[in-house]
Amino acid sequence: MDVRAVIIEQLELNSTLRSFRMHPTRSERLIVAFADEYDEPRSGPFHFFDPRHERAYGRGLAACTEKKLGPTRFRREGNRYHFSTCFDGIPTESHRLSYYALSLPPYAVPNSVRFFDPRQPEREYSKSVTRDDQHKRFVLYLECRSKSGAFGFCLEVEFSTVDPEAFSEADYHDDKLALYGGYAGAYQYQLENEQEQRVQNFFDGPVVMGDQYVNRDQSSTFNNYAPVGALQVGANNVANVSQAANLTAVTNAVRVLREHIAEFPETDRDEVEQHVASIEEELSSAAPRASRLKTWLTSVQRIAAPLAGSGVKAVTEAAVSSAIKSLMGAP
Repeated sequence: MDVRAVIIEQLELNSTLRSFRMHPTRSERLIVAFADEYDEPRSGPFHFFDPRHERAYGRGLAACTEKKLGPTRFRREGNRYHFSTCFDGIPTESHRLSYYALSLPPYAVPNSVRFFDPRQPEREYSKSVTRDDQHKRFVLYLECRSKSGAFGFCLEVEFSTVDPEAFSEADYHDDKLALYGGYAGAYQYQLENEQEQRVQNFFDGPVVMGDQYVNRDQSSTFNNYAPVGALQVGANNVANVSQAANLTAVTNAVRVLREHIAEFPETDRDEVEQHVASIEEELSSAAPRASRLKTWLTSVQRIAAPLAGSGVKAVTEAAVSSAIKSLMGAP
């Protein structure tokens, strides 16, 4: 994933918390992957593709001062622990995500995890929850998107500690877990307000919005950048199920391509970027044409075809093929 910024926190059972923020310069690319995506040594909840970033993370976390949390943010009730936090102003940028990751204490298993909008607490965000077997911690990931270029959230998590054997078999599920670590759609916030409403009316489904805030707990403010986002396609109207399925597959394919575009050979990267940008523009139109989408997706598939054995071919082939297949027979 090509990210604009990462915020990494590490919680301990003694109610201390370390917080580390990394955001590259404008000329840099910060490429990361989730803990369970590769079986390689790492010092935290992300795999950093650039060894310099891995070293910077290790040095930065070691230099972070442990903060003792008060009872309003961390408390214990028997073998159940409760932790809460809020962040505002996390920078987002078009085609470059930002991520928040919280590593729970060693051998702690989450019972409930809730990321939500600070201004509308009933509106819950999707998240990813992964067991990090290297560090014996569960990691909570939140993808940060916002139309305004800055994102905010609150988190409430309850967890319990278990023995090492139980931890090795532990898992977490709820109805707000995200597919592939992100939101189901990939184009919310790229539309103007009028277009947003037209798309929502067409699919008779929800358009989920993000907001901008300031980091409340740490009293830190991030600079705002350009907007990023995704259209979340609904399919509540039975007559629109096929159209929604088509666009859901395409938006997922573009999300995957955006996350891995930096892994394409440099000679092909600009062409892939152009095709993906064309797909995004078509998806933002009032009536996306399947024939155009298939043309650009097929071109990307052609570029990836000679990359046999490479990681980028493996991760993009399934998503792109699925998107092309979903468009078969569509006008």
